[in-house]
Amino acid sequence: MLHRDHLFLRGFFTIFIPGDIELITFMESKSLPYFSVFFLAGFNILIIAYWQANECTGKALAISLARSIFLYPPLLILILPLLFDSKMVWICHSAGEALAAVTSLFCL
Repeated sequence: MLHRDHLFLRGFFTIFIPGDIELITFMESKSLPYFSVFFLAGFNILIIAYWQANECTGKALAISLARSIFLYPPLLILILPLLFDSKMVWICHSAGEALAAVTSLFCL
């Protein structure tokens, strides 16, 4: 039996990739781990904007670079799949945002 959330996801993904049931099913299974902490991405962006507005540009730059380029995503992409499973690559973005949020809270 399909859960109503799966029906919503299937309909959403069908907008972008109509007719490819295999890809839609794959995306349904990967969307929750990938998108689960997008609210933390918003939190991180809000904290970065706050620090920029208050002329704490060093903190803003550090969190911005850590969440996007230098620290968390590349490190997690290299380490998590090696330690656990290749499927862990789907949570690297979410884990990077979570680590950046913890770092942001620590810096507050």
